[in-house]
Amino acid sequence: MEKMEEKGNYVARRKGGLVTMPFIFANEICEKLAVVGFNANMISYLTTQLHMPATTKPSTETV
Repeated sequence: MEKMEEKGNYVARRKGGLVTMPFIFANEICEKLAVVGFNANMISYLTTQLHMPATTKPSTETV
């Protein structure tokens, strides 16, 4: 553990806990937004560039 000096006494500094929760939540939200954006771009790519019919798109995206 990391030690820090406070008025001549050494106090063990705790890491983690509730302080890190906003960062974890923000990371999860950004990950979900990236997945949604990727799926939207993939649908657009499959329909416009590859001319794939709508019936085969869902099975292609889940692979």
